[in-house]
Amino acid sequence: MGGKQFTRLQRSISWKEGRYGKRRRARGVKVAPKPPTLLEYGLGLISSIVAVAFVLAMAFILLGSFQVPMYISYGALLAFVGAGGLILGPRDRLGIIVAVGLTLFWIVGVIGLFLIRDEIQLHRHEHRNAVSRIIVQSRAR
Repeated sequence: MGGKQFTRLQRSISWKEGRYGKRRRARGVKVAPKPPTLLEYGLGLISSIVAVAFVLAMAFILLGSFQVPMYISYGALLAFVGAGGLILGPRDRLGIIVAVGLTLFWIVGVIGLFLIRDEIQLHRHEHRNAVSRIIVQSRAR
């Protein structure tokens, strides 16, 4: 049992157990993040519009093929796209701007499609395939 043994009290006050990288370090001054630029807002808006256009096209296809109301299919598909973007997408400013844009388009789109649901009609023209023409007509008041 020879040899000098050190106890916690004999070590320096600033010494801590564990690896070197785990020490608490003095924190520097945090730099405030820059506000989003107009280019980031533009890219977020364009990305949101492209995503909404694809979702709206798929909602039209579901309406023509399976007679699913557009406000239901649009709402479900855009919610799926938005959630996927939040989960799988980058968590930077542009990703947040796109997520906010998709949320706004989702709310406004579902409400708008719900309000005009009676004006969207299918005209099949007795075709034997699933292709149909979709016409939006105003109601007679």
